[in-house]
Amino acid sequence: MLLCVLTLSFFSCSTENNDATTTENAASTSSAFQLKSLSTTDLGTAKQLYIDMMGTQKYSDYKSALAAFTDKLGLNKITGTTKIEWMSWINNNLNKTSFTSVTEFESMYDDSVNKLSIMIGANTALYDYMSKADVYQIGIILQPEHDNHTVDYPVQTNSCLDDCISICDSAQDVLQDQYDQNVQFAASAGYDSGLMIGAEVNYNSAYIELALEFNSCAGAC
Repeated sequence: MLLCVLTLSFFSCSTENNDATTTENAASTSSAFQLKSLSTTDLGTAKQLYIDMMGTQKYSDYKSALAAFTDKLGLNKITGTTKIEWMSWINNNLNKTSFTSVTEFESMYDDSVNKLSIMIGANTALYDYMSKADVYQIGIILQPEHDNHTVDYPVQTNSCLDDCISICDSAQDVLQDQYDQNVQFAASAGYDSGLMIGAEVNYNSAYIELALEFNSCAGAC
């Protein structure tokens, strides 16, 4: 199972190769799932169900556990899609994280997976709709999630800052598209926990990295 890892190089001198790769990934995903689609009514229902879920304690519990786990991972990009792969990674990279031990990593990973399973189990209608949605519709359903991920921009700008903001906006679009693709891949695998956690962790880490890169760009203005 493929997991698209979110990578950032938008503030570097050249992004042509990354843009080409992103386009190829998007085309491949679109082709693979082109037969899946929700009706307009079902799409509207799914989006509202997602908004409703975001207001629940189960959603908050999962996001809190995931945030704590992501924070200790730092900005490492993980390609693991199973617990075995995650454990293999931490055994070789513990010193690159803030985890005090492999045991702590496993405990926090399991906690995130458990809370994810509880959240999905409490929202089966929503996730059933999402399993039938194409990648464009996944993006519509997840838009409230994307709205929770932002980069703070200064109120007063100049031409240099405007360039930084424009680059950052484009980067956010790419991150959101990649996240949507990863969620759809996970949906096609029955919301496999390893895929879902990987998609979430890399998405959150990429946003942190994006904010840091924007600040660096803005600081040079």
